[in-house]
Amino acid sequence: MDKNSTANRPLREREAAARLGLTGNCLAKWRCRRIGPPYVQFGRTIRYLESDLDAWLRQHVVEPEREAV
Repeated sequence: MDKNSTANRPLREREAAARLGLTGNCLAKWRCRRIGPPYVQFGRTIRYLESDLDAWLRQHVVEPEREAV
């Protein structure tokens, strides 16, 4: 299996939440509010792609300002 197919493996809500250090309830609430990481939906089934979770995390990195010496 190549790296791209592994990175795009669909995760269940519980798996995605664990990867982000959150609860499934948190992700469900965020979906209702239209915030949080992107997800895929077919019918009532929700999946999160690993690559989307990684990209979403990178977008939310906060780097503290460094003091000038």
